[in-house]
Amino acid sequence: MEELISERTFNSLITVIAVIGPILGLIIGIVVGVIKNDVKRLTIRGVIIGSFALITYIMWRIYNAITDHYGLDSVKNLLINLGLFTLVGIIIGLLLAVIQNKFSIFGSHTSEEKVKDRN
Repeated sequence: MEELISERTFNSLITVIAVIGPILGLIIGIVVGVIKNDVKRLTIRGVIIGSFALITYIMWRIYNAITDHYGLDSVKNLLINLGLFTLVGIIIGLLLAVIQNKFSIFGSHTSEEKVKDRN
């Protein structure tokens, strides 16, 4: 059975996306920021969202290195990748929380302020 896409093609594609993602996020963030008159916050948001393409590339490379070393079907490979992806997810979540607290990039109102605005 033939693969739908070769590993080489996918590696090339993910490399291009990793380079374009943060740049596109920056550009879109600036444009939307200018339109909504909130350039700083929306530019930071765009760069962060675009940077997930770069993080995906890095994690793909690490995953491949671990899988190539221990084998696709090994329990050790599964546990190392599970631990690594969990740790990276926790770190990203904590970093986003710190950035949110400092810049309010994902929303400028707390839930209490939203309730007050409705009344």
